Amino acid sequence: TSTLPTVVGHEKVNDTQYQLNTSGGTGVLTFEYGAGATSHDVLDVEPAHEYHVEVVDERGCRTSYDFHTDGYELDIPPYFVANRENWLVGNLDRFEGAVVEIFDRTGKLLLRSRDFSKGWDGMYNGVAMPSTDYWYVITFSGSGRQITGHFTLLRES
Repeated sequence: TSTLPTVVGHEKVNDTQYQLNTSGGTGVLTFEYGAGATSHDVLDVEPAHEYHVEVVDERGCRTSYDFHTDGYELDIPPYFVANRENWLVGNLDRFEGAVVEIFDRTGKLLLRSRDFSKGWDGMYNGVAMPSTDYWYVITFSGSGRQITGHFTLLRES
């Protein structure tokens, strides 16, 4: 008898590859996951995704392993100066289908956008919003994961 093939951990190689650390099993191991099947222990992955890997040895013995890949870091500015710049979240374009919502301090929804490539200019229905803090919610499609926080809109006098 032999031990089951097992993934004992994983290491990030770069933004698009992770290496699985294994033990046990007989012969060549096969890794079946969302991108297909491979006998290589370095998997091609997408950032910020969940993966379910089935590890199979030559005898057909199998176990599973779940892991989450790191995502791209969002660059969320703590403030912006209206009329000079827009409040723009860096690297958001790497998350297809992300929705950005901006609220005033009373909870009123000022903006909901699926295309945030130009950011927010500090306007609501043609009216310049005042210098104060505003809240954001960024929702990622698929996972439904959310990031929340606040930023300050500044206006030059």
